[in-house]
Amino acid sequence: MKESEVSILLVEGDAAHADSICRSLAGSKGRYRVETAVSLEEFREKIPALVPDLIIFDLNVSDGNAFDVLSGILQARRVPVLVMTASDDDAMADMLSKAGALDYIVKTRQSFLAMPRIVNRALREWRLFQEHKRIEDELQRSEARYRSVVEDQSEMICRYCADGKLSLVNEAYARYYGKSREELINRNFVPYIPEPDLSAVNAHLAGITRENPMVAFEHRIINPDGGVCWQQWTHRGIYAQDG
Repeated sequence: MKESEVSILLVEGDAAHADSICRSLAGSKGRYRVETAVSLEEFREKIPALVPDLIIFDLNVSDGNAFDVLSGILQARRVPVLVMTASDDDAMADMLSKAGALDYIVKTRQSFLAMPRIVNRALREWRLFQEHKRIEDELQRSEARYRSVVEDQSEMICRYCADGKLSLVNEAYARYYGKSREELINRNFVPYIPEPDLSAVNAHLAGITRENPMVAFEHRIINPDGGVCWQQWTHRGIYAQDG
């Protein structure tokens, strides 16, 4: 197979429509290799032996429809699917999108002639979607690793936003203050810090900048039972690219 060749599986029960699509794609100097099927049964027979870059599926064929494909055999295979319909129907388009179709095409003479451009756009969108999915999966894995490290620490760890609301606390933090995570996350939880320690803490935090993002200091807190305890904290500011 040529490096630039695109393999397409076309499932279309109307012979005239299939011929129009194939002739349109054939005019692209051999870039597209098209395998055709006229029914859901034939599609199921052929798909195990094929690795198509794109599937173009008529919404309704003689023995089934595109939903049978989207909810069945293709769930385990990462292949973009374009669905062809006889009419422009927003509700149907929404249903197809939720079922997993990349896009849908209204069958007209103009769309058949524009099939090379439609295919190129679909493949470009699919590559972007796959890259976004890869990045999202990697972020989820990184977040899981990060949370695992945080939870394994015996020291108290928390993360809070610019408005002071907590966005993350580890088990050691919640346990020390006798709170559940639900009681802490998205709340401005501040333990009772007596003066002059409180003023010193606020001054340290106000001094955090992009150039000097980290400060470390000690201060007293008053526990619920009235006892005084010393804590040592390290605070690091995390900045977005725009500041």
